[in-house]
This record gives sequence, structure tokens and C-alpha cells, in this order.
Amino acid sequence: MRLHHVAVNCADLDHSVRFYREGLGLGEPYLWEAPPLVSRAAFIPFGDGGWLELFAGGEDAAARAQMDVGLTHMAIAVDDVDEAFERLVAAGGIAADGPATRTLHGDPPIEARMAFVVGPDGEVIELYRNDHFQA
Repeated sequence: MRLHHVAVNCADLDHSVRFYREGLGLGEPYLWEAPPLVSRAAFIPFGDGGWLELFAGGEDAAARAQMDVGLTHMAIAVDDVDEAFERLVAAGGIAADGPATRTLHGDPPIEARMAFVVGPDGEVIELYRNDHFQA
């Protein structure tokens, strides 16, 4: 079993597609629609077979998402957290918590490198790396 995709409502679909393609170097999007439920959407492939799904949600998409309960962030496994953080910020993301190495206090404790960036529609993106749980 594996996660297939994470979906994000976007105020500006074209802007969000550019943000993720430039910021993370993701692949060519598959653009689709399914009227009357979905006016415009995109699936963008990750290298591992998973997908990021973006929905054109209109101007109030970010405000609506802020009020909903549920998903708090999406974590993306990367080889180099610092480099991925710099790319996302350069693509227009807002730095929320710069790259840092933190200890996960489990049994045994493990070190993880992580950073957080806010995307164009208020979505929180965690860039994540540790050698124990790396995808």
C-alpha cells in the first residue's frame, strides 16, 4: 500500500502548477476537468509514482481551507532539505521554519532534517529527510 496523492485547492491553478514545478522540479502536469464538479484540475507526478493534485478553487479557496479541520500539512521526502527549501522560497513560497535538524524522541531517538514553507494557497509544505524513515 502507498499514498497515491495529496490534493490542494488553489486560488490560481496556473500559478500553483508553476510554483510546484519550479520549486520542487516536479514533472509535466496532467490537466483535466470533470464538469460540473471539477472545472479545472491538474495531477503533477512525483518521482516515486505519487501525485500532487491541484484543484482550481476560486479566490476563496485559501480562506475556506484555513477554516476546515483535517490535513495539517503535506510532507515531501527530499534528498537535500536545504536546497529544496531554497528552491521553494525562490519560486515564491513563504519561509515558515527554516531548515533544522531535530530529534524525534522515540525508541530509539532519531535525527530528522526538516523545513516548512507556505505555498501559494496557504498550504503548509514540510520538506523532510531522515535516514531511518526515508521513502
